[in-house]
Amino acid sequence: MIIIKLQGGFCNHLFQYATGRALSLLYDTELRLDLSLFENPETRKVYRLDKFNLPFTIADKSDYIHLINPSKIPRIIRGAKRLGLKSPMHYKKSHVFENDVLKLFHSENSANRDYYIEGWLGNEIYFKSIKEIIIKEFNADYLLDNENLLLQKEIENSNSIAVHIRRGDYSANSYFMVLPEEYYLSAMKQAAEEIDNPTFYFFSDDIASVKNIYSDIQNIRFVERNSTPDSKWSTSGDVEDLMLMRSCKHQIIANSTFSWWGAWLNENTSKKVYYPAIWYKDAKAQKQFDTNNSFIPSTWTKIKF
Repeated sequence: MIIIKLQGGFCNHLFQYATGRALSLLYDTELRLDLSLFENPETRKVYRLDKFNLPFTIADKSDYIHLINPSKIPRIIRGAKRLGLKSPMHYKKSHVFENDVLKLFHSENSANRDYYIEGWLGNEIYFKSIKEIIIKEFNADYLLDNENLLLQKEIENSNSIAVHIRRGDYSANSYFMVLPEEYYLSAMKQAAEEIDNPTFYFFSDDIASVKNIYSDIQNIRFVERNSTPDSKWSTSGDVEDLMLMRSCKHQIIANSTFSWWGAWLNENTSKKVYYPAIWYKDAKAQKQFDTNNSFIPSTWTKIKF
């Protein structure tokens, strides 16, 4: 049994589910998700995996209590690693953190099939081997109403470019920043040079502000009807917007997992994806991104600004 602890927002959950799905297939075992962080009505609003037809069950505490270490053990393990010491021998190896998840993909012949896994898991390296499965499972087109279906058809019949702008919770965030207009204009300029007669479809969690900033641009559409905020971290139609974004031929993404998934799920074999050279406001995180941004597929195009 593979149990993944869900944390973060909607598209963090997509990464976590996809990793668990890959491991459950590798180990030929059941996938369960620990939703204990989403028992609060407000945090529960960001949970979206029930919108998809996914083969998992929700874990009870009794499913994993015997697999996890006491809360102090992970801190001891991390401290030992920083000091170059061996980890305590009595900790449970069934409780796996992100730094060790890749090891599980090389241990399929192990007698142990039960793991409790914690981590953001924000990298396709964990599930790229089952990309076709994930693309199929993360399709929720059935949610699109008639108006959205008409828009999807329009998108599919044009040289459509999804432009995602994340504002909302980024407006007062010390770790991430709202990307400047300079980035989007640079990306759109390059896209227009590389793609014939493009139409830019703007998506955002603050579409009203986006319209005020970008309304003078030609060949642009604002996708408004799905972006009503329903919590600090989500909008009521975010799954529908994700389906429309993935339907576009190309993408200009924000520094956001929502953008990332919209581009990654795009099945156009000749797609162009443009991403920002600066992903983080936090200097330490940005330095790490500059050094090793394996989070970004190698075929995507960096836009400096």
